[in-house]
Amino acid sequence: MTSAAEDRMLRTLITPEGVDLRVRLANRAERALALVIDLAIMMCALIVLSFIAAAAASGRVATELVAIIWLLGFFLLRNFYFTIFESTPRAATPGKRIMRLRVATRDGGPVNADAIVARNAMRELEFYLPVSFMFSQADDIGAWVVLCGAVWCLVFVL
Repeated sequence: MTSAAEDRMLRTLITPEGVDLRVRLANRAERALALVIDLAIMMCALIVLSFIAAAAASGRVATELVAIIWLLGFFLLRNFYFTIFESTPRAATPGKRIMRLRVATRDGGPVNADAIVARNAMRELEFYLPVSFMFSQADDIGAWVVLCGAVWCLVFVL
């Protein structure tokens, strides 16, 4: 016998061939763990790139090169990592694959490119901007700027 909470997480999909499929939606913990795994992979990639850049150069040039690698690498990973992996036929990042999750539409079908880009653009507002405001130094840019940025993110998230 299933509970009401388990029933809410199950969806019945009828394929064009008439096959009745039962699909379980992922809970928040599974999604969060998949995100943490993906963020860890992204950070490991940045660290490896930084070591390679530091080994290739020396002195002040190495420091500037590592800073450039971090900024450019984090920008590219942040904006394209999820989009590229979710655009593949498996529709999942490595973290989602480990957690046995995939991105799908409400009817269980593959997500089109527009929806993938839109959902990953929202990640910028829902996750990256608030985290950057949390870790920003209010003394450097002013507490009012941090507060206005946090309110701006909250308005768009809600």
